Amino acid sequence: MSITRKRLSLLVDSIPGLINALMTIASHLSLPLTSLSKTVNEETWSITDSMDRFERIRSALEMTLQMCTYH
Repeated sequence: MSITRKRLSLLVDSIPGLINALMTIASHLSLPLTSLSKTVNEETWSITDSMDRFERIRSALEMTLQMCTYH
């Protein structure tokens, strides 16, 4: 067997191990990324809720100010 064929054979034989290693790395990375994504979504909702509350408070203050101005 020639050296090139031997090297090619070693390379082909190593592919399943390389794929397994990459899949393992991906699965280890996906947990923190999933957790980070969930946290970001929760914080985004929290910010959105806060902005909604702010808008309601501002609207109530504007209505109160208008009522005070008319009386």
